[in-house]
Amino acid sequence: MQPRGSALGSPGIRAGSVKRFVFIAAVILVAGTLAFFSYTMAQSANLNTQAGNINAINGPMLLGENIYIDVGNNNNYGGDWFSNAKLRAGLQQLHTTIIRLPVRGPNSPGGSPAAGFANENEFKLALADIKAMGASPLVVLRNVRDPNLLQDDTQAMNDVGAVFHGTSTVIYIEIMNEPDLGGVDAPTEVKGWNTVVPALQALPSLRGLSLKFMGPVLAGYKPLNYAPASNPDFYLDYFLTNAKPQPDVISWHEYTCSPTDPDYRCSDGLSKWSAHIADANQHMRSILGQAKPIIISEWNMDAWGTRDPRTGTQFETDWTTKAFQTLATNKVFAEVHFNVNGNEHPLVNSDGSLALQGKALVAALGSGTPPPTQGSTPTPAGGKPTPTPTGTPKSTSTPGATPTPTPIPQASPTPGSSLTPTPVLFPTPTPVPVGANPTPTPTPVPAPPPSSSLHYSFEDGGNDGWTRAGNVSSLTNSTAVGGQDGQHALKAVLSSRNASDLPYVSIATGGPRAGQTLTAYVYVPAGTPATVNAKLFVQDSNFVWHSTNLVPVSSGGWFKLSYTIPAINGSVTQFGIQFYCSPNNVSSTVYIDSIGWS
Repeated sequence: MQPRGSALGSPGIRAGSVKRFVFIAAVILVAGTLAFFSYTMAQSANLNTQAGNINAINGPMLLGENIYIDVGNNNNYGGDWFSNAKLRAGLQQLHTTIIRLPVRGPNSPGGSPAAGFANENEFKLALADIKAMGASPLVVLRNVRDPNLLQDDTQAMNDVGAVFHGTSTVIYIEIMNEPDLGGVDAPTEVKGWNTVVPALQALPSLRGLSLKFMGPVLAGYKPLNYAPASNPDFYLDYFLTNAKPQPDVISWHEYTCSPTDPDYRCSDGLSKWSAHIADANQHMRSILGQAKPIIISEWNMDAWGTRDPRTGTQFETDWTTKAFQTLATNKVFAEVHFNVNGNEHPLVNSDGSLALQGKALVAALGSGTPPPTQGSTPTPAGGKPTPTPTGTPKSTSTPGATPTPTPIPQASPTPGSSLTPTPVLFPTPTPVPVGANPTPTPTPVPAPPPSSSLHYSFEDGGNDGWTRAGNVSSLTNSTAVGGQDGQHALKAVLSSRNASDLPYVSIATGGPRAGQTLTAYVYVPAGTPATVNAKLFVQDSNFVWHSTNLVPVSSGGWFKLSYTIPAINGSVTQFGIQFYCSPNNVSSTVYIDSIGWS
């Protein structure tokens, strides 16, 4: 995090005055075959923006937020996080799925980081809040010059393990914050990385959790210090070449101007973000042989505690809309907005209502739900949970003719370089049911062929690792309609807000392989007021989504979905079912059972 006036050894904190980012890079226009819904935005100063519907972009972009927790949490940046449930609820309604929080050391007036974990109490409270919200934590560990680095970082991650043990939540981890502003050159950061990361990967308290290690967490794409003048790419290149193990995610920060800068500088700074992302991908492919997912773990117009005179103006609205679009169109995996509250362009006000930047986000998303935000997880650095098959494996049936799909809006996520944290998304407000859904008698299904293999039958009464994303207000084990394979099924209550909104259920683990056929059964009760459409999807090791087309689900009986997995990169790391409900904004209940592959 970028502010202002605390211990030098604390991540995200540095003493001193205003910093300015002046990035020199060529503007690259990123073209593709993606369909955009566009309209003319109001013009303001040098900002000529064309709003696009982010939901139409191939590939989900996760939304995150920074919180600023100090000892006593009595400052303008973090105190409201703990005391104000309305603020957290407002972030939930925006589908904020990553919360970034720092591990802080004690104050060190001498300038060098002091050993210790000063904000542990606040850190554990924040972790509990993040878990309750269904989000993933992004933990910023200590400055690598901490004399007690490994012990302090281990203590923090033991706290994380205690809170998230037994969950499928993805844990994001940055090894310190803004080393180029904290007196840390590339070789020093890499030395700390190579010490800390292997030790944390082997930590017993984190066993079974999906860990994603991120770096180099620069204050700007081009480091502000500690890069040879003759080679501004030295820091990133050194990190990519020498960090062992390789990072799971590449991260840095993006700011464009200071509160006293003229508007055109804010516009010019934003115009360079596409070039930064393209350049980073090029360096990763050259050095690592592949492009890693990118998280911009702090971003905004500026990062100061002094109030920007542009706050609340049309310029801020236009700039923010363009910023969201730039990150999404460049297939950034996640953006982590700075900051939760305080004076710096918040997304949500203290009363939970949308602030100006939050409203701009909703407008950029076409007034709909953000694209699928919890769907795909790359091969974990710290081991991935393996589901325990429930009950005796049973077969699934092969139906007769599959209904011919009617034209349905397709918004299938196909991220080219994105990973998704644990598929546990905040519940959206429960839609008001329209009419009553009678409890039907399940239609008998023919006995399945013996060659198929059932892996999830939910007969143990649990969800077995399956989670919800988007406008799925609840996901529970139910016996209301029985099961296709027994007495239990998953019950999902969901709706679509618009033609691009595809809520879904998924599990972040491997299982089916390329060439195998993935099957699942869906039950829509007779009398359901909406038409429910569904499709299976998988995600591969390169974070690319593969899926069938949506098909309408017949009501009053168990309906079989089937998808033969094509050749993919690596293995399946996530799979599930997406839904589309028409008319929009009508709550529907569906039941899911007998998920398997053969």
